[in-house]
Amino acid sequence: MKRRHRPATLATVAVVMLLGACSPKPAPPPTVAPRPATGSSPATPASAPAATTPAPAPSAPPPDEGPRNDAGIEALNIAIGDFFSANGTVPKDLNELVRGKFLQTLPQAPPGKKFAVDPVKRTAKIVNQ
Repeated sequence: MKRRHRPATLATVAVVMLLGACSPKPAPPPTVAPRPATGSSPATPASAPAATTPAPAPSAPPPDEGPRNDAGIEALNIAIGDFFSANGTVPKDLNELVRGKFLQTLPQAPPGKKFAVDPVKRTAKIVNQ
């Protein structure tokens, strides 16, 4: 004989499963709004707003490195890796990457610089023209 489940029992099981899957999300950490300047010093140090360290400014490249072209370097590094996988050697110059259809065109180097192949690291690098 088949045992029939009562609809109320199935509904109860379904509700319990749904409630168990819907756990409450943790509350976000509290944020402290800065207090407006009042012109007078606070009476106690505890009432003073917490000191915050400003976020560091984005760093510029070191003076000896000059401007960068990270997207160009990345594209060249991928193409050099593909060239090495296909040929077992690095290209003699970057134009080989275009001739071999590993790149459509060479990326633009920063002013006064050019891209070159580092055969030891098998990567592209920026050098003076």
